[in-house]
Order: sequence, then structure tokens, then C-alpha cells
Amino acid sequence: MVYFSGGGVQIFSIGMVAMLLSTPFRAFSGINDGSCFQFSRTVGIYAHLTVFAPFAPSNANNPRSFDTLLVQKVVFILCNCLALLVGAWKCHQMGLLPVGTGDWLAFERRGQVRSVIPLLC
Repeated sequence: MVYFSGGGVQIFSIGMVAMLLSTPFRAFSGINDGSCFQFSRTVGIYAHLTVFAPFAPSNANNPRSFDTLLVQKVVFILCNCLALLVGAWKCHQMGLLPVGTGDWLAFERRGQVRSVIPLLC
């Protein structure tokens, strides 16, 4: 969906890039804490489950442990890191990243100019 945002700096493009950069961080925080809900018929409320807990093997001691489904979680993290890289690339294409020397002129320190011609006494 990044190709829909265009290359200019408009409100729609900024919103798309902001969502592209914020979604992986929300996904990182929800690996073991949970971001999906399942309705429990016995209790009658929404039970807070983790993203990977429903897919844990039945013989797992703790389905919310990081060791459970480790390979799948690592692939999930790598895919979200790839989304962050796409977001950084899109920011660079839009000109939002300060990568040129002209972007850092406010922080450049100039030394004192010494005279090239020595004073004759």
C-alpha cells in the first residue's frame, strides 16, 4: 500500500508513512503480551490472548513463553524489521531524512579565520 501514497509531502503520504513506521513497533510489543481477542463461551467475556498462543503445540508448558514457536516469532520480527526499512526508504524518497550536508548547516561549527599575510613590523 506504500505505492498509493505517492512521492510528495502531503497529509496522506505522511499518514501512510507514519502508520508504516508505527505498526512494527506495536507488533513487537504484542508478540507475547497479545493483540488479538477471543470470545470465551464459558466465561462470557473477551479473553486476552497472545498472537502466537493459539498456535502453540498442546504439549507446551507455557504458550506465552518466548521459546514457544521461536522460529515463527523470529520470522515475524524479521518481517517487521523489513517493514521498518521500507518506511525509512520511503522517508528518504520523500526527502524527509536529513542525509545531505545542507541539512546539517545549523550544527556546523566554523573556526576563526587566520590571516594568510603575516603582519610586517
